[in-house]
Amino acid sequence: MLPTMATMATEDLWAERVRAWRASGLEAHAFAAGKGFAGTTLAWRARELSKRQKPPSTGVRLRRLVRESEPRPEPVSEAATITEIVVRVGSAELVVSAGFDRQLVRDLVRCLAEEAS
Repeated sequence: MLPTMATMATEDLWAERVRAWRASGLEAHAFAAGKGFAGTTLAWRARELSKRQKPPSTGVRLRRLVRESEPRPEPVSEAATITEIVVRVGSAELVVSAGFDRQLVRDLVRCLAEEAS
């Protein structure tokens, strides 16, 4: 629904009152005294006007931005540097690389152990 001219004039009037109130440094009830409106109404209008002036939220909030002058090196564990593991069962050797299928290795070791015994 589009605002009417009367509504726009009323909003302009309240916007001017809120600007004058904030510039005065007075509390809302003290500023409103004798002006024909209540301090609570002035405070409510101020909240409503500030809601309309804020851009709509995108739903994403930035909590904190951390900047570092030098990037920190990623910690490297000893296990991360190992590229292959050799598994010996009897006279057989099984070379296992990173990303191996654990169940397949278990089955192969079990099978080799049965053959070795």
